[in-house]
Amino acid sequence: VYDLFPHLETFDSVAAGVGGGQIPVGGWLQDPTDNPSPTASWDFASSASNVGIAADHTTGVPGVGYFFGAGNGAGPNVSLLSPLFDFRFNDNPRLEFWMFSRNVGPPNNLLSVDVIEYPSGNIALDVFGPFGDATYLPNTGTYGWSRQVGDISAFSGKIVVLRFRGTMNISLSGHFIAVDDVEVSDHPIGQGQAPQPGLALFDLNQARSLGDELVSTLETGPYLTSALPGDALNFSFEGEANQPILLMFGSLNPVAATFPGMGQIDIGGLPDPQTGIPVGVNILFDGTSITGLNPWFQTNIDGLGGLQLTLPQLPAGILTTFQAAILNQAFGISLSNAIQLEVK
Repeated sequence: VYDLFPHLETFDSVAAGVGGGQIPVGGWLQDPTDNPSPTASWDFASSASNVGIAADHTTGVPGVGYFFGAGNGAGPNVSLLSPLFDFRFNDNPRLEFWMFSRNVGPPNNLLSVDVIEYPSGNIALDVFGPFGDATYLPNTGTYGWSRQVGDISAFSGKIVVLRFRGTMNISLSGHFIAVDDVEVSDHPIGQGQAPQPGLALFDLNQARSLGDELVSTLETGPYLTSALPGDALNFSFEGEANQPILLMFGSLNPVAATFPGMGQIDIGGLPDPQTGIPVGVNILFDGTSITGLNPWFQTNIDGLGGLQLTLPQLPAGILTTFQAAILNQAFGISLSNAIQLEVK
């Protein structure tokens, strides 16, 4: 039973040079309810060049790291069972793994992740997936490893087994599924405003959420980023087309004020009793103003906006937290996620 997180299984403990074995590692088990055919199991190997996998995801070195992949048989379900994971004291369990999937035309082999509760045996099917031909790289015309992330917070407070269930109805040579680097973690969740794509989305130097995710994942804020004096600060915004942007700054304070339909302000102090705007919120640029360069601070015809500044020579530490407000037709104004900037 694993109750310390994050827990990562790389499947690299299989001896180098051993391929095609069906004895799992690290407490994983072949599902005994699968078709008893020798091919109706998951195989462990270092490479499978016939389907385009040169090496595992962990190391990228052929013959060193190992992944497990669905065997080359035909069967409705080919399942692998994880060890027990104890989430009784975890609020936000999350599953992450890397998948290689190749399907040459329909019908496709599919991969799902089920969750089996212990000791009741209750099964939640397709908590994650099913996935088909999910890792094709159109730029290169090849297949590769693709990161998959799933929310399993619904099982907080429970003990569970994860079941990786493949449908192996098609031969191995043209249809293949492999999985590597399975990580289970207790994912921290922020209380701040989430990015609002198409209305108010803000990024600064590829900021990361409290759970170490990019703004593009749309996790709730606040987000964090850092820079050295002299570094470029690349601000990017997304909203409705041709709309003014207000760039605010102040001390980080999640849920300082909430405005229904617009979002929440995550900077400043207590709300002003008359305006409802938190005290200590400052405006760096105001696209609604007609003075100076302010009128240029707005989204373009594609709904995108940008700004580059240089971080001056400042002492190390938290500098400030930025948050954008972008006008729109739907709500009048929408609030973006907030990003705290640290000087390194």
